[in-house]
Amino acid sequence: MEPLNFGSLGAYLFHPWLSDVGPTSPFAQTVADDYAAAERGMQLADLRWHWGDAYEITWAGEFRAVRRDNGLALQAESADELRTLIRSDYTSRPVPRRSQRTHADRQRRPGPDALGPRAPA
Repeated sequence: MEPLNFGSLGAYLFHPWLSDVGPTSPFAQTVADDYAAAERGMQLADLRWHWGDAYEITWAGEFRAVRRDNGLALQAESADELRTLIRSDYTSRPVPRRSQRTHADRQRRPGPDALGPRAPA
């Protein structure tokens, strides 16, 4: 079997100044970390979109959801695991949503004197 011949491309790919850009290089680790952070951000955004009114959802080494009514915390290593825990918890004990609690407040509009008497013109 003949060895692979990359021609001039091979000389470029295996040039000494590129030797530190491999799968174990700091550059590759930075790219992997950036990708993981972006992926985690999208997962958090999705969880918050669906469950943010009922749970405060954060990530600090693991995914975490804290009920807004009683402070009970749920923790998981992945977003999918946390979603499963949230669904189970919410099904057994629904959390009042912020939009339900503040609906009446949003319907009330302050009257013209809500800010106090007007200054003379």
